[in-house]
Amino acid sequence: MTDSVKMDAIIRDRNRPQKHVARAQVLIATAAEHNQDPRPFTWTADPQRVLAAVSRGNQALESID
Repeated sequence: MTDSVKMDAIIRDRNRPQKHVARAQVLIATAAEHNQDPRPFTWTADPQRVLAAVSRGNQALESID
């Protein structure tokens, strides 16, 4: 039994309204299609900007105490 068939059975067993079942089926189909040709994640953020944001976040959290 494939994951999409299992998910479809779970959705139908819960007696969800038909529009929710249809939306879930579209999401499942979209995910399955996307996963046929996955692309690796490419990090594009500048590491220095990330570290600066973390530092600002820590300062903000410390000021709350």
